[in-house]
Amino acid sequence: MSATTGAAMRRAIVCGGRDLEPSESARVKLRTALERHRIDVVVHGGCRGADRIAGEVARDMGLDVDVHRAEWKRLGREAGPVRNEQMAESGADVCLAMPGGRGTESMVRIAQQWRIPVERIALPSDGPVEQSGPRQLPLGL
Repeated sequence: MSATTGAAMRRAIVCGGRDLEPSESARVKLRTALERHRIDVVVHGGCRGADRIAGEVARDMGLDVDVHRAEWKRLGREAGPVRNEQMAESGADVCLAMPGGRGTESMVRIAQQWRIPVERIALPSDGPVEQSGPRQLPLGL
């Protein structure tokens, strides 16, 4: 049973930039992370880039996919943050963050607020892979 969702199915939110190019490196790193976390359901925002890669990898692995599309026409600029909040609220055991921009960082912050551990997936042009759970302050502060 999943500690975060209370269900038998382990869920991962996958986020990252819309301009992220589908590459074999991105697919392999995401597939490896999904296997390591024993994920059954991939949650993503239904955009191009990282979301599309997540959907393709999930389908190739035979995993379920839970797509949360932003309602841009109805909500305007708030659509992305509202969608990110909905993805976190739907429950997840981990947030796998691929390279991206403000929207990706918004999803990471929201995941952390929901106490969903965040793992950053670095690609060849990025720095080292970083993992984080709930924020911890350095000792002495």
